[in-house]
Amino acid sequence: KEMKSTLEDLYNSTEDKKVVIAVGSCAINGPISRQNFISTTS
Repeated sequence: KEMKSTLEDLYNSTEDKKVVIAVGSCAINGPISRQNFISTTS
């Protein structure tokens, strides 16, 4: 859970959202779940 919160802070403070989404999805679940990461943060 801390990881997700850190990623959300990073997401909110970063201009290039795609980079954060790509890194975050890989870190949390692997590249396949990129869509899931987007839907949970938006």
